[in-house]
Amino acid sequence: MPVVTFKQDGEKLSGHYSSMLVGEAELTGTIKGQVIQFIVRADVQGTPIELKFEGTVDGIDSMKGKLSTEFGDGTFTAKRM
Repeated sequence: MPVVTFKQDGEKLSGHYSSMLVGEAELTGTIKGQVIQFIVRADVQGTPIELKFEGTVDGIDSMKGKLSTEFGDGTFTAKRM
C-alpha cells in the first residue's frame, strides 16, 4: 500500500510518495476547496514515470479520485493514518 505525506502551504502541496512499485518520490500539487491535484514523478528501474492524481477530499480523513499514467488510468481512495 502506498504511503503519501502532504505538506500544505495555502493552496500549494508538496510531499513524499512511497510504494513498493514506485519506490520513493517527491510530489507537487494543489488543493482548492475540496479539489486536490498532485503529480508524482519517479524513476522505476531506469524508466521515468509520472502519476497524476485528481480527486476530492471527503472531510479531513479521506479522499478519492482518478489516477492517470502513461500506462493507463484508474481510481484511488485514501484514508488518513
